[in-house]
Amino acid sequence: MSKFFDIVGSLVLPATLIFPIPAHSEDTVSIGRQIFQTKCSMCHTYIPGAGHSTGPNLFGLVGRNMGTAKGYNYSEAMEQR
Repeated sequence: MSKFFDIVGSLVLPATLIFPIPAHSEDTVSIGRQIFQTKCSMCHTYIPGAGHSTGPNLFGLVGRNMGTAKGYNYSEAMEQR
């Protein structure tokens, strides 16, 4: 079975060079927006300076360590991660 994955893995990179996948498209952005609105926005905000809700504000999430949003009261378990 691992030989199968070796072969498939060796085909993936050349395929992405021939048929590049766009970083994002309007469809994927729209789908992501819908997912956030239906599953995440009940607890999280993402607007800079908007403050926290039930969950922390997600603005600036990329590159930030877990449990470090300033001003949010994390659980003890989350602070120990």
